[in-house]
Amino acid sequence: STCYENACRAAGSQGGKSAIQLIDSQTTSVGLGLLVQLAARASLEGASLVEIDRLVRSQLQHIYAIFCVPGLSYLYYNKFLDYAQAMVGEMMGLYPIFSLEEGRLTPIEKVRNHRHIMDFFQEFLDEFDQLHNIALIQGYPPNPGEARFLRERAQSNFSQAVFTEHTINLPLASLLGPRTLGLFVLEPN
Repeated sequence: STCYENACRAAGSQGGKSAIQLIDSQTTSVGLGLLVQLAARASLEGASLVEIDRLVRSQLQHIYAIFCVPGLSYLYYNKFLDYAQAMVGEMMGLYPIFSLEEGRLTPIEKVRNHRHIMDFFQEFLDEFDQLHNIALIQGYPPNPGEARFLRERAQSNFSQAVFTEHTINLPLASLLGPRTLGLFVLEPN
């Protein structure tokens, strides 16, 4: 989105009255929340602004996200896909899975049902040796069975990681669709 560019213009309009540091996180939703928590914790521990800036920037490359987007029309309306891609994908009943890489959605897989989605999410988690945070974003209505399956598997493999569950927020739902299922992970730096 143009959010970062808009923030740059807004910061520039201050005329140097305030020191504003901007960071393009190239993530969204829970990914942003994880960065804010890191910055807040560092601030409480007495870190300087320079140290907080360095910490947040160093963590950007350690946040990963994948999304299963069953309603492709949202991706069409938000100019992520063209009309034909969206309609054919929906007609075929595909569940495409995207990763969020450098602020862009990148298609990585197509699955046919929810069981395969959970299998793919588990395989995604298995790619990591160690994680600090795992966050599941559930579409509406949430499915407690999916969350329980993934939570149990994550806790058995990453017992030290914090596992959180969230219902999709409005900004993310308006971009990807209200039935989107997502997974954010933060690995140690």
